[in-house]
Amino acid sequence: MILTEAQLPGNPLAKKTLLVLDDDSSIQFLLNALLAPHYAVVGLADGLEGMSWLYEGNIPDMILLDVNMPRLNGLEFIQAIKSSGFFRTIPVMVLSAERDSTVEQTFLLQGAADFLRKPFNPEHILQQVGHHISLSSQKTIHTVSK
Repeated sequence: MILTEAQLPGNPLAKKTLLVLDDDSSIQFLLNALLAPHYAVVGLADGLEGMSWLYEGNIPDMILLDVNMPRLNGLEFIQAIKSSGFFRTIPVMVLSAERDSTVEQTFLLQGAADFLRKPFNPEHILQQVGHHISLSSQKTIHTVSK
């Protein structure tokens, strides 16, 4: 694979990478259409595929995570990455049709940066993704400069 200069790691022009985990292909399609003009989007169907992708050495700038997925659900996935030394600092935004506030509270306590309900406002998703990536980048710069 040949990378352009804008794709090289560390280049400020490089697109940030988003990992989208959702077993609903229509949600995958919608998020890709919305986010791909601004970010490099990797879409996978469940948490197990997501963990495999991460363990291949891929580190996204943010993860968008569904709650109810086959094989490895959203809660199991976030618990696994937040207990990992390699992945725990990756911001996770949960997108779910769940209406139970205890589900939202559980994910936030597990380390989710945000919890948004489906159906969602596309502009709000775009705004929140930008916000969380910006916060994450600031934390990285602050940590490196110490």
